[in-house]
Amino acid sequence: MKLLDSMFSVVGRSDLTFEIAFNENHPIYRAHFPGKPITPGVCIMKLIEELVEISVKREIRLSVAKNVKFLRPIAPSASAYMTICFDLLLEKDALVQARGTITAEGQTCTKFSLIFRKQ
Repeated sequence: MKLLDSMFSVVGRSDLTFEIAFNENHPIYRAHFPGKPITPGVCIMKLIEELVEISVKREIRLSVAKNVKFLRPIAPSASAYMTICFDLLLEKDALVQARGTITAEGQTCTKFSLIFRKQ
């Protein structure tokens, strides 16, 4: 299930940096958590995967989560936009390595280093 254009949308992009906006009316936020919605970690991982797919123009699947740190909750109503910046996007053979951060209003919410397998 794709989250792009349902749970979040890309509102800006330059090279390996994406600016996204969350749809705070998405059904996941009614359950996670009512009255104080935050974005589930699994959805954060999926949106990173979808943005890497856009960058490499191929379908991929998460293979290894080398390092993931959820430093601050991502609340769809707390910040209008989030910035996902890949400081490394390396393709080798059937693998894609992605490393970067998710920030909101200058504060780091998530750091990640992931390896994907091309489909």
